[in-house]
Amino acid sequence: MLVRATIMTVITLACSAAIFAQQGSPIRGVWQLIEVTPVGAAIGQPAQPGQYMFTESHYSFTRVTSSQPRKPVADRASFARLTADEFRDLTQFVGEAGTYEVKGSELVIHRTVAFIPGNMVPGNAASFSFEVRGDTLALTPITRVDGKPLQNNATLKFRRLE
Repeated sequence: MLVRATIMTVITLACSAAIFAQQGSPIRGVWQLIEVTPVGAAIGQPAQPGQYMFTESHYSFTRVTSSQPRKPVADRASFARLTADEFRDLTQFVGEAGTYEVKGSELVIHRTVAFIPGNMVPGNAASFSFEVRGDTLALTPITRVDGKPLQNNATLKFRRLE
């Protein structure tokens, strides 16, 4: 009887591990940014284009961070003639990739490539709280890349594309 109970327990644990491995990360997939809700706001605002992708252990974030659509630049010659203010407007975006880990409802990212070089310092990590409901993901930054707590952080809302 004890042997049978032990065998059943081992089989149950093995099946549970296999099922968990198949399911993987709850945020795995491709997500389109649909809304940004500033701290203290009752409702969110439509977001500029953005797409976050998560594989089993890697991620890639790309999104426009300006409040208005960026002005197109016609060609290379036009790009070379941009003023400092026009260039700053043009580069209001986040582009980064690296590895991530999920700890309960916390997402911890480790950047290996980023638009901002200081974000790629080995050992740096940033964290977010997250919640997945159906095909919606909500991310709220908790800490900066240097581990210090963030103040006045907005919640980003995404819709799953795949």
